[in-house]
Formats: sequence, structure tokens, C-alpha cells
Amino acid sequence: MFEKLTLDQLNYTNIFLMLIAAVAAVILPFEVFLISYGILGPLHYLTEISWLHDKNYYSKFKADFIPFLLLAVGVFLVSYVFTAKVRWVSSFVFLSVALAIVMVYIEKWLYRMMFLLFALFLLILFYELEFFRLIFMVYMPTIIHVSIFTGLFIWYGALKSKSKSGYISLMMYVLCSIVVILPISWNYIVSDFGVANFKLFLTMNFTILTNLGYTELANVDGVYKSTVGIMVMRFIAFAYTYHYLNWFSKTSVIKWHEVPKLRLVFVLVAWLTAIVIYIYDYSLGFMVMYLLSFLHVLLEFPLNYKTVLGIVKELTT
Repeated sequence: MFEKLTLDQLNYTNIFLMLIAAVAAVILPFEVFLISYGILGPLHYLTEISWLHDKNYYSKFKADFIPFLLLAVGVFLVSYVFTAKVRWVSSFVFLSVALAIVMVYIEKWLYRMMFLLFALFLLILFYELEFFRLIFMVYMPTIIHVSIFTGLFIWYGALKSKSKSGYISLMMYVLCSIVVILPISWNYIVSDFGVANFKLFLTMNFTILTNLGYTELANVDGVYKSTVGIMVMRFIAFAYTYHYLNWFSKTSVIKWHEVPKLRLVFVLVAWLTAIVIYIYDYSLGFMVMYLLSFLHVLLEFPLNYKTVLGIVKELTT
């Protein structure tokens, strides 16, 4: 079904996809993001979770995914039900980061409990810090996940293969990430579709603009109409769109599609259902897929650790 590409073919395919994502993000940043998030996003969540399941979530024990599921449910509840406690999202993500360390490196239950108690101590110590909230509530599930870790995956692949095309791919990824934030000027006006549906994500842009020192632009007009606001959106649109395209370009290598037929049918039906819901009501689609979206971020942490350590190992050996 998916013909396996050579390493160079895969890398050059990804370079092509980077260019497509970058051009699309520059031309229609809000619209491209929303379409990518609503169409490619659900299939990415479903297939990656399925793939991680077959990889045992890169954990010591099969049941290690259960705490991640409970934390993802907690994120959903404080985001949609107990909204007064939405700040707890940072706590749940931090605990997931700690759990990932346990999953990958600690096998004995006594040591696991000791480490998690230490993590709880750190959580209590840093919870009130604004920096803690920004990292674990805003940036870790979004920009760090889709941009930084995607770059690290590309870098690790280049280091392991030691291929020229791999390093070119990495350089092109960095270059595209820079180009999309250049003040390229043209008469772009956000569509009604963009304005109506991007309201779900405005907080992310407000935070980024504020952290960049553009507090006066951290409002609706600043996001949709200012040059800096559009530049920020171009970066976000590129990061998310290529994050999804990168995953699907590696189908013949990752082989996420090689699963029992019943599971594959379930994934495809769930994906098509999600698209229909997004088309009917984007806000409803976002809410329906919110739990799955967060769960795939949390479940990927063990793989992220292994990737970072893999890079360190390649650089030091």
C-alpha cells in the first residue's frame, strides 16, 4: 500500500513538504492552520497513539499508559467542566513529564514512588511561578511539541543516518522556520472562516505576543491585523502543518498502518467522523478531539526523552 522510500527520497520528500507548508503558511496562515488542525490533526492523534501502543509507549510496563490517560482526562475536565481550575493543566502536564522519566528509566516500584513524590514536591514549589505556567500549560503542548521536538526528530535522524540529505533536511527546516517569520508584506486579510474559528486558539497568540514584548498587540486586532501578529501566526501555521505532514511522510518507515484491520477501520471511521464534526461546528470538533489531542502529546513524552538522549549519544560517541 505504501511503497518504502529510500532514505534520500524520504528526506527530499520532507524538504518538499516543508516548502509547501511554509508557502501555504505565508499566504493563508489562519486558514491553513485551521484546516491542518481539523483535518490532519485527528488522523495524526489516532495513528500515533495506535503506533505508540504497539511500541509499548516506550515504557517498562504495558499499563504505564493509564496514568497518562487519567491526566489527559483531568486536562479535559478542568478545561471544559471545572474551568475555575484550568490552571491545573500546568500541573497535569508537569506530572506527565515526570511520569515519562519513570516509564522509560525506572523499573522498581519503590524508586518510582520516590521519584514521583519528589516530582510532587517540585510541583508544589514551582506551581505559583508564571514561568512554570507558561512552559507546561501554554508552550509544552503546543510550540514545543510541534516545532522543537519535530526539529529534534529530524536532527536525530540526520545524526543516526549520517546522510547528506538528512542534514540538508534539518537546515531547510530551520530556514523555513525563520523565513515564515520575516515581515513579508502583502494585502492579506483574515477570512470570516478564520476569524470565526480561530477564537479557540487566541490565548496562545496573546501569550506569545506578550512574551515577545508586544503586550499592546495581545488583543484580537493585534493578532489578526498587525504585522507581528501575522508573523506569529505564520510560524504557528507552518509548525503545525509540517508537524502533521512529517508524520505521514514517514508512513512506509514508521508503518503505523500495519495494524489489525479492525483497528485500522476504527481509526479511519473515527477520523472521518471528526472531520464531519469539524465541518459542522469547528468548536464542537475541537472539544470532541481535545482529550485525544492532549493524550497524544502526553504519551509522546517518553519518545521525546529517548530522542534527546539519542542526540546526546550521537554527539558524544
